Amino acid sequence: MASVAVAGSLLPACSSPTPAPFRSEPPPRGDVIAARVIAEDRTFDPETTRRPRFVPCQGLSGCARSSPESGAFYPGVIVPTPADASVDYSQEFVVYLAGASFDQATLDGTTVHVRVSRQARDFQMVKLDGQQVLSIATPSFSFEDESGAVICTSGWGGCG
Repeated sequence: MASVAVAGSLLPACSSPTPAPFRSEPPPRGDVIAARVIAEDRTFDPETTRRPRFVPCQGLSGCARSSPESGAFYPGVIVPTPADASVDYSQEFVVYLAGASFDQATLDGTTVHVRVSRQARDFQMVKLDGQQVLSIATPSFSFEDESGAVICTSGWGGCG
């Protein structure tokens, strides 16, 4: 069974109301979106995922981590109940990252830029402030590496 850590217990800076300093300064473009990692599994093998590696989602049904037809999308990952319960889907949204660690997110027009650091093994559930994003009819998501190079782009369906 995979080990899971709630980020607040490992990353005290993530529990503060202001975003933690970015690993890469300054933000690439747009307005910073407040975010924090709420669950992580550093032993997860991203090769086992049954869903795109980078998935933004909204609402309980949109953020499902399994389905009756295909089973668990992220086999072996257990997200503690407090992580799910901490998301207010009327004002926040979630990004699932498989094989990457969250760095920062910004909003530029209708595009959410999510900067990540690729990892050989990792799963993260990141909660983001949706006040600006959720009012956009069809936001696009650009997942980018530490240098700002685009890994993949998507709508709410995810990519990668």
